[in-house]
Amino acid sequence: MIKRFKNKLENLKLRWARTSPKRYLSFLRKKGVVIGDNIWMTPDVKTVSIDITRPSLIEIGSNVRLNKNLTILT
Repeated sequence: MIKRFKNKLENLKLRWARTSPKRYLSFLRKKGVVIGDNIWMTPDVKTVSIDITRPSLIEIGSNVRLNKNLTILT
């Protein structure tokens, strides 16, 4: 039951993070994704999908644009 609660909580955190680009980038950084400075992300964050099962494998450099329908898999 505790595991189920934790999964629900993580799902809510992800859904909240995807309400704005700034929140989503902060969420990804907290999960361990290396993200540089001056990142522009589409305002339609819900179309961006980044796999965070292994966040240490993802590194997004500085001065990068993340556009609609982007998918990054690990």
